[in-house]
This record gives sequence, structure tokens and C-alpha cells, in this order.
Amino acid sequence: MAMNTLLAKIFYYAGFIESWGHGTIKIVDNCIEQGLPEPDFVEEYGVMTVTFYKDKWNEENLKKLDLNERQIKAVMYVKENGSINNSKYQDINNIGKTTATEDLQN
Repeated sequence: MAMNTLLAKIFYYAGFIESWGHGTIKIVDNCIEQGLPEPDFVEEYGVMTVTFYKDKWNEENLKKLDLNERQIKAVMYVKENGSINNSKYQDINNIGKTTATEDLQN
């Protein structure tokens, strides 16, 4: 039995955790409640690793939204400068108006 599983059983029987599996749901719900991105849960060899993100507007989370590199660059620009327009989008990405307009509509 893996050490994490053994510890979880001990905490369960001691009354420190309510039931199996509810902790992860609470973690996700609380992150969403606080306006944070959902954490990543990875289980390897019986060990669960949880990665929390303090800022949902980071490149890793934006990639999960299927944004292209130009769109991600624009979000980073807005994060630093507060807004962006089509002309600035063209400038920061070195693209034409048609491509910028298509990116911004998606």
C-alpha cells in the first residue's frame, strides 16, 4: 500500500476527512469560487500531486483554452496594459489586419 493511501486511511478513520474523493471536489470548487484556475491533479505510482495556479491568465492555462501564440501574446499585453485594439494586435504580432481581425473574432 502506498504511503499516501495509508495516510489517507488514517485521516479518514480519525475523522479528519469526510469521505473518499470529496477533497478534490472541494479543492476545485474553492479555486473556482476564488476566481482561480482549476488545479492540475496528477497521480503517479500511488502519489497524488496537485498543482495550483495563482493567476489564470498565464500561458499554460491559456494554451488549455486552445488560443494560438498570437492570441496568448495579446492576453499578456492586456494583462500588462489594460486593453488592446486591432492596430496594436497587428503591431505586437507583426501581422496584417485580416489575420488580426480573424484572431480577435475567435
